[in-house]
Amino acid sequence: MRRDYTPDRHAGRPDVVVIHAKFDLQSQPLSVITSAFNRFFVQILANRNEREYMSRVVSYLQTNLSSSAIVSLCDLLPSMRILFPSVLRRVVSDDDLTAQNEVVADDEFASSSQMSRIRLQILFRKLISALYSGERPLALFFDDLQWADERCMELLSALMERDHLQELDENDDTHCLYVGSFRSNEVNDM
Repeated sequence: MRRDYTPDRHAGRPDVVVIHAKFDLQSQPLSVITSAFNRFFVQILANRNEREYMSRVVSYLQTNLSSSAIVSLCDLLPSMRILFPSVLRRVVSDDDLTAQNEVVADDEFASSSQMSRIRLQILFRKLISALYSGERPLALFFDDLQWADERCMELLSALMERDHLQELDENDDTHCLYVGSFRSNEVNDM
């Protein structure tokens, strides 16, 4: 049985959370990334020893995202619904999600497609920030990137932008590693 979430339980070393996404030729836009995170939450929620960790993740997300953003995140990752029952019971609007990023607020003429992509980037930035800590470093492994769709590559690029990486690095107690692999003989010139 393949495990995407892998805690490293060596004495004296922190538990490392690994989320693995493997692209293939048949994948739908964004499905590989959302499936990887969804599998992670299914596996970690099944582990009773992870309650404290999940409590910290939920607290971070509730502090740093609006109710409508949490609903959007749960729509992307249905396995997270169990973490936010009170939020999901309420009817919320999506208007305040754009306030999460000043760039969005400044761009009055952004299309709905652009807004949707920016929202997705914001949600995953906050999710990644919630998942790692000094006690729980996070490693994100993206395999076979030569088959990643344009939306996934756009999301991954946004996650690795300087401002997001600086945000992750601001706290010395945090550790996040991005790893990507691709087959050079199958990559088209872009």
